[in-house]
Amino acid sequence: MSPTLYYKFTGFAKGWSKFVNPIDITKIIDIQYRERLFCINDIEYKYTLKIEYFDPISSKVSISPVIVFGIYGIATNSHDETHIMTLRYKTEQEVINIIKEIKMKQNLISQFDNEQNKKLQEFVDKNLKFKNP
Repeated sequence: MSPTLYYKFTGFAKGWSKFVNPIDITKIIDIQYRERLFCINDIEYKYTLKIEYFDPISSKVSISPVIVFGIYGIATNSHDETHIMTLRYKTEQEVINIIKEIKMKQNLISQFDNEQNKKLQEFVDKNLKFKNP
C-alpha cells in the first residue's frame, strides 16, 4: 500500500473542471501543460496545467431507456475511474516547476514502495522457511 503524500497548489486560477486541493500525489495518472489559446477569463493566466487523477465515483446517475422482454425501464449505472483537473498559471516556468516537483515526489514514493516490497518479500521468505522444513 502506497503512502499518502499531498501536494497543495498555490498561485493559480481555477479552470473549468473538478477541483481538488491538496491532491494525493499517488493518485496522479498524468500531468501536462499547454499555453491557453483563448484567454477570455483570467487574461494574465496564460498557461493551463491539466491533471488526470484516479478518483473513482460510482454515484453518477445516467438515464438510459431499456427494453427487456417488452418491459420498459431506466438504467442508472455509471462509474468513473478518473477525473481531469485544470488550473491556470501566469508563467510557463511556474507550471514546469510544479510538474518537476510532483514527478520527483512520485519517483521517491515509487522507490519507497519498492524498498517496502523487498522488505515484505524477505520477511515472508524468512518466515516460510521456518514453517516448511
